[in-house]
Amino acid sequence: MSFSKIEDNFNTLTDEVKEHINLRMDYLKLLLTEKFSKVISSIFMSVIFFILAMFLIFFLSFTFAFWFSEITGSLWLGTLIVMGIYLLIGVLLWTMRRKIFIDPLVRQLARVFLEEDEDEQK
Repeated sequence: MSFSKIEDNFNTLTDEVKEHINLRMDYLKLLLTEKFSKVISSIFMSVIFFILAMFLIFFLSFTFAFWFSEITGSLWLGTLIVMGIYLLIGVLLWTMRRKIFIDPLVRQLARVFLEEDEDEQK
């Protein structure tokens, strides 16, 4: 076996390894792009849902404030009752924030970033 043939084989192997590394890097870039796009789209949809929910709560608040004002006979008392309800809801959400918001968010992000692709399972 000649030295030039070994050198050619080594050069070919080096080129193949470089190509494999480049392809693997491209695959990881695509995988990260897919994962981030899922997270961004989830955030975008959550923001849209949050804005719509805020409009709903805003109009319901006025409705209940005016309704309570008819019952109590005073507009300021009706709005004070609605504010008290919001204060109570805020305290409940604050005390249960980990269970309601943080844990589900962490689970969702872990599911997106740690899910295995169908191609890798085969």
